[in-house]
Amino acid sequence: MPVGVLALLLLAACSDERPLPQALLHEIDAAPRKVVPAPLRSPAPAPATYLGAEYRSPFSLPAPKLKLRVGPPSNVRPNPARKREPLERFALGTLRLAGFVEQGGTLFALVQPPEGGIARVIVGSHLGRNHGRVVRLSGAGLDIVEIVPDGSGAWMERWRHMKPAGDG
Repeated sequence: MPVGVLALLLLAACSDERPLPQALLHEIDAAPRKVVPAPLRSPAPAPATYLGAEYRSPFSLPAPKLKLRVGPPSNVRPNPARKREPLERFALGTLRLAGFVEQGGTLFALVQPPEGGIARVIVGSHLGRNHGRVVRLSGAGLDIVEIVPDGSGAWMERWRHMKPAGDG
C-alpha cells in the first residue's frame, strides 16, 4: 500500500466526530430516567447473650501461679554493699568481646562498651546490669554468671556466654 493512501486513511480516522459537550449533556438529560429500586431491608439481628462473663477479662492480669520450691531456699542474692564496676552500667547484650591479651602471665579479655573504648576483664570481674560475674575466660569467650530475680521474690543464677566479635 502506498504511503500516501495510508496517510489519508490515518487522517480520516482522526476526524473529530464527537458531539460537543453541550450537545452531549442535552442528550443525557433527554434520555429516559431509570428507577432505582429501594435497598432490601435485612431482618433485625437477634440479640446475642454474652457467654464469657465467667472468664477473666483480657484487660486484667492473670492470678499469679504459686511456685512450689523444691529443696532448701536458695542463698543466691546480689551483694548490695559491693562497689559497682564501670561495665555494670551496660546491658550484657550491648557489650562486645573484642579479643584477649596476656600480660605478666595473666589472661585479660578486652571488652568494648557501646560508648567506645576498651576495658580489661579478668575472672571475677563484674559486667552487665544483672550482677554478672566472669567465672571463666578462654579463647572460646567469657562464661558469666548473672544473678536475676526468679519471679517469686528470690534470686537465681543464670549462665551466659559471650563470644569474641566475629564468631557467629
